[in-house]
Amino acid sequence: MSRSWWLAGCLLLVTIAVILAYPLAESAEGEGFFHPSQIGFWVCLQYSAMAIGMLGVWYAARRSTASQWAAQLKWLLALGVLLRVLLIPVDSYTSNDIKRYLWDGKVALSGYDPYTTPPSSLPLQPLHSDWSPPPEHNAYASLYPPLAMASFTAAATAGPQWAPWIWKILVSLANIGLLFVGFGILRQINQQRHLPLLALSPILIFEGGIAAHLDIFSALAVAIAVLCWLRGRLLVAGAAIAAGVLLKLLPVVLLPVMWVLLRQWRLRWQLLTGFLLALLVGYGGAFAVGWEPIGILFEFFAKWRFGSPLFALLDNTLPTLARQLAVMILAVAGIWCAARIGRQDPLAGFAVALATPLLLSPVVFPWYLSVLVLFSAIRPNLFLLLWLLLLPLSYEVLGSWLGAGVWQPANWVLVVVACGWLVAAGQILLKRRLFINSFHQSL
Repeated sequence: MSRSWWLAGCLLLVTIAVILAYPLAESAEGEGFFHPSQIGFWVCLQYSAMAIGMLGVWYAARRSTASQWAAQLKWLLALGVLLRVLLIPVDSYTSNDIKRYLWDGKVALSGYDPYTTPPSSLPLQPLHSDWSPPPEHNAYASLYPPLAMASFTAAATAGPQWAPWIWKILVSLANIGLLFVGFGILRQINQQRHLPLLALSPILIFEGGIAAHLDIFSALAVAIAVLCWLRGRLLVAGAAIAAGVLLKLLPVVLLPVMWVLLRQWRLRWQLLTGFLLALLVGYGGAFAVGWEPIGILFEFFAKWRFGSPLFALLDNTLPTLARQLAVMILAVAGIWCAARIGRQDPLAGFAVALATPLLLSPVVFPWYLSVLVLFSAIRPNLFLLLWLLLLPLSYEVLGSWLGAGVWQPANWVLVVVACGWLVAAGQILLKRRLFINSFHQSL
């Protein structure tokens, strides 16, 4: 098959996967071609088709000559932007988080503390007619950090009719920003051939375009921090990490790794100063307006379980105290490994640091991996790619959820993801063995 036909076929598959979002959104409301109980299957198929198309374009890019690939960068960036914009009008059918975001924003606008006032509270009942949160959220106050809450509040000022549109546009702009900042990083390290893994990522395109998850903003903050690190702008890098923490807590793990990798105390203090100043502004502002910006984060992780094979194994085999101790030890070991790896390859160290909490978390929804997509393009490896491609199979739960209102995730998804990890681990061990054998033969 000629290269042009290969590319055309892959891009057609990508296009079909994106367009499929429109009938799926209608079907999720019971008005489309598919029955709601079938949505889980079709979403899994949609993600898989998009992933195959992305990998096909990536393969073609790696086989291209330097001149051919240089000519294709612009159209690939343009296609990445177009696909993100095309999904703005699509109603979310994979998650109802948009409703929760805007609810929290409206609560804040109304003068209540969203961190201490759950939707079921009596004073908030008048808001339910126009800003109804997901019913399963009624008993729980918010858990989102201050900058996230500020963004929800800003979108909610548009009113119940236009706020969802405003939010989706904001997330799409952040997604486009992530694409271009990521491209800047790839160009800085001369890895532009891996751009398809970022531009056509199913996680970024669908989780940003359809479900409009907050995690896209956090991933953008991480990308800015990495780019500033590469360019030696450590004060801004620290502030970007803090911005990520003020959106989602995960990016905080970058700070200790970057701190260790910096050899000069002057540079370390620049990084830390930027981080602390931005964090102080964020949390100081939240306390100043009367919020208690902690929320139900600990309760969330204590009660919810989803998409985490390693935590499921620990949870089912160890008593509570032993499990908590094991998680703490593994977390410290993971950050230590990230620092060790970072001494040889800082970007790979950053990826390990960000992956460690997600590997150990009791809850890992597909959009949580948004922050790792950039690193799958910076340092492509089988472990990250399989994790990003297999975890969206957890959307099979949408069939029972939309069809019968029953939330019952299947265990086979955890098995498939764990098998993907084992395959990647096997590849690493095989490469190391081949290297050792080659070394001995040379002696």
